[in-house]
Amino acid sequence: MRKLVIGIQALLGLMFLGSAISKLTGGADDMRADLEIASWFWTLTALVEIVGAAGLLVALKFRNLAAPAGLWIVALMTGAVIAHLRVGDFSWYIISPIVLLSLALVIVRVNIDTFRAMRATRTG
Repeated sequence: MRKLVIGIQALLGLMFLGSAISKLTGGADDMRADLEIASWFWTLTALVEIVGAAGLLVALKFRNLAAPAGLWIVALMTGAVIAHLRVGDFSWYIISPIVLLSLALVIVRVNIDTFRAMRATRTG
């Protein structure tokens, strides 16, 4: 099970890195227009994706960072779902952020005990 989660974590990290690059280079401008998102916010979203991707990838080496990185992605994908719902997009495009949110929740669930143990040793 742990190896599967590591694979999911690596895949998500690379996917979010690719998504951020696409946003920054204009490759996802059609989606931005469809979701009625300002270009400055689209750039901010790309930066948030880069932080999340880096967190997931660094957490492959430092496992105690996996749960916080996963929570970062959960928050990001919650915003993505809201963005789709806000413009009435109930098409299959909304499925992608829901699936990514679910996979991030798996990463959080599997790694939360490691994070808690790390915090317990530092606080007490």
